[in-house]
Amino acid sequence: MKYLYLTALVLLLPLAGYNQEVSKSRWTLGVETGFNFVTDCLVCSFNQNHNNTLPYAIRAEHRIFRWLSLQFSMGYFSTTHDRFATEFGLSLAENAAADLSFRLPTATATIGPRLQIRIGQGDLGLEYRSGLLTQTLQVQATEFNGRSRALQHGWTAARAQAWRLSYTYWPTQQLAISVNGETLSAWNLGYPELQGDLNSLLSESPYLHRLFSEPDRYMGLVDYFWMSTITIGIHYRI
Repeated sequence: MKYLYLTALVLLLPLAGYNQEVSKSRWTLGVETGFNFVTDCLVCSFNQNHNNTLPYAIRAEHRIFRWLSLQFSMGYFSTTHDRFATEFGLSLAENAAADLSFRLPTATATIGPRLQIRIGQGDLGLEYRSGLLTQTLQVQATEFNGRSRALQHGWTAARAQAWRLSYTYWPTQQLAISVNGETLSAWNLGYPELQGDLNSLLSESPYLHRLFSEPDRYMGLVDYFWMSTITIGIHYRI
């Protein structure tokens, strides 16, 4: 019988430790991912189809008061958009033609306050963050004759801001799951500069040379980035 009691004690010890009061740390670390459902940018038309990779973010929180916390976020995602060269105003005789694939890798680093109220076993929060957004442009041009050209642009940066509505549920005192809706925007990004010598890169493609020598033609006049996301996160109080 004593062996039975001993076995029961060993099995219950982890549960006893689990129910003890955990450290009242004010810091929380988390990761999150989800999907973008609206994007507007340099090369992706608001009214046309485009593809987004899953957004990823690393987040940290410092709880100042029960109703106020400071939020840190570092994120990465990319947007891809496919178009034909004829869509940029070149005649069929000039571009005869080319399929263009644009990829816009983007990274962000933002910080800001979050107001939160306790609802059930979680927090409903509204936050505003400000910081930096930086992105580059990668273009793959595939001509109908089978030749493929890869064009790389430099990085640009601008001030970014984000608004977020979230609900964070705490099944335990240290582990939380969040559902978040966020809008991110950045203005005055400017045009990323094409890297390399255009004459060398496109010496045998006069129509592509003309296209990429005029950034306004293939990038448009948009110098901002705007995106809305829905994400799910896991957070751990350290």
